[in-house]
Amino acid sequence: DVNVAGWILRHREMAADETFLSTGTGQRTFSRLVATIHLERRSWQLVWQLLFPLVVIVSMIWSIFWIDPESLSDRLNVSFIGVLTIVAYQFVVIDHMPRMSYLTFTDTLLLVSFVTMSATIPQSLVIDSLVRKGQTGRARRIDLTCRWAFPLAYLIAIAATVAWFAGH
Repeated sequence: DVNVAGWILRHREMAADETFLSTGTGQRTFSRLVATIHLERRSWQLVWQLLFPLVVIVSMIWSIFWIDPESLSDRLNVSFIGVLTIVAYQFVVIDHMPRMSYLTFTDTLLLVSFVTMSATIPQSLVIDSLVRKGQTGRARRIDLTCRWAFPLAYLIAIAATVAWFAGH
């Protein structure tokens, strides 16, 4: 029995046969044992243990849209803490994933999350600029829009990522 976290043993077979190998002095017959193991990855374990917390971290950053538009330092503190958290989270995830030379679903989701969280920084700077120009009402309306626009854009990006990788 195989007990490897995240994997299910589907099938295994063993066969003994003979093979011919060329050597410097001619061809020799060798006996060999061929073992074939078919494993299936349990991807939902990865989703729940690694990716679901990522979505929670990203959604916590959206609390800045409820912070007073005149509190730029509070808004930026939350955003920068979120960005630093996602960078640290990327290092943890990357250390636990096999090395791949191509962009994986996890890599893409981490990138989408990083970009989404980073976008809260210029948003807060725009809000601060409007407040300094005396357009606090407009700044509050932008925050109200961002309360649903950021989560919707994030969900669309996740859905697009899932669709892209399901098709490839």
